[in-house]
Amino acid sequence: MTDADLINLLDDLREEDFKIFKWHLKKEKLGDIEPIKESKLGKAERPDVVDLMVEKYKFAGAVEVTKSLFQKISRNDLVDKLPNIGSGAAGPGPAVTPSVPAETSSVPADEKLKSVRTQFIERVTDSNLNTLLGKLLEQGIINDGEMESAENPIRAKKAGALIDMVRKKGAEASSALITALCEVDPFLSKLLNLQ
Repeated sequence: MTDADLINLLDDLREEDFKIFKWHLKKEKLGDIEPIKESKLGKAERPDVVDLMVEKYKFAGAVEVTKSLFQKISRNDLVDKLPNIGSGAAGPGPAVTPSVPAETSSVPADEKLKSVRTQFIERVTDSNLNTLLGKLLEQGIINDGEMESAENPIRAKKAGALIDMVRKKGAEASSALITALCEVDPFLSKLLNLQ
């Protein structure tokens, strides 16, 4: 799911439903995150509204807010088209907020990794880390010594070592890690908005 998909879903709303959606949006909190100010929503068109939501709540939060508002305006047909990105129980804390900005095509891969570092460390599984290390070793992105230095019985430390080691090698190495992550864990790469 991308920002464009959210815009397409908002395009399915009639103009009066879209006005009601925006009315609810100016009151919608996500955990401790305050609602979007009415002054920003006033004349905002659908793409502007998506940009505002992603800026305010990050992408995963924007999906959750959209889902909540579709329910409030009785558009459950549109709710069903949204993925279950996060559980409401987790709230918006670190699990949601470090997401990558919506438009990342011009952002270098090493900067993308830097912006999702915390979420990557929190969410990547140990088995996927081992697979990623193996793929990067096979491609020559890391060498045997770096592979050994990244080995750590503590998953979070291993994840931090991997992402920092690759990120310091620049955009090309970072792009290889992103590609490998998309293959190994499509759900996590989508959650981090790396696809």
